[in-house]
Amino acid sequence: MLVSFEGGEGTGKSTQVGKLASRLKADGFDVVSVYEPGSTSLGEYLRRWLKMERENEVPSPAELFLFAASRNILVNEVIKPALTRPHCIVIADRFIDSTVAYQGYGRDIPLELLNSVNDLAAEGLKPDITFLLDCSPANGLNRVRHNFNHEDGQREEYSNQGSRIDPQGTQRFEKKNIEFHEKVRNGYLEISSKDPDRWRVINAVGSTEKIADTVWEHVSRALYSRGIGSKM
Repeated sequence: MLVSFEGGEGTGKSTQVGKLASRLKADGFDVVSVYEPGSTSLGEYLRRWLKMERENEVPSPAELFLFAASRNILVNEVIKPALTRPHCIVIADRFIDSTVAYQGYGRDIPLELLNSVNDLAAEGLKPDITFLLDCSPANGLNRVRHNFNHEDGQREEYSNQGSRIDPQGTQRFEKKNIEFHEKVRNGYLEISSKDPDRWRVINAVGSTEKIADTVWEHVSRALYSRGIGSKM
């Protein structure tokens, strides 16, 4: 099963990826956690390149194709092989829907084009369940800034718990105006409303543990429906 987490900046996606992975491993599942862009040598290279300080913004089409290239390698090198293993669950911190929300709704690239690029890059692979962690952009960005401002002003890009905050990434997203983040959020809400069987929308303002319990309930039910695990 492929489970993805989506949402704007500071909604707690990486934290929930880590919590779900821990619960599944405790139940004996084979778990593979991935994030975009990243989780492969090309993905990590593109992640660093995209965050580099530069005079001009990366053109939207170029950004789209870079994410697509990273995703195609991730699908072929990591996700598809993992899904062939018995009782393996892949958890993705962002996947195809991030492209639609950020490059489509946020950067105004035509959705029809985006869907074609997504289908090509992911080779038709879609998550079985997608969690949208939703909160206002102002709330999410405040969380990012709060987490960034600690003793040495540094934080590893991915800690053992899956946290994703780093100086370059934080600065890059802070430079986007609030209207951009609102467009992304509205995009996510529209996308999720069109496919309620796949999406689970969760208020990201609640406590971390309560959100984790809600996520676990949905995943457990999905596993039970496949004859795996116990019903909640």
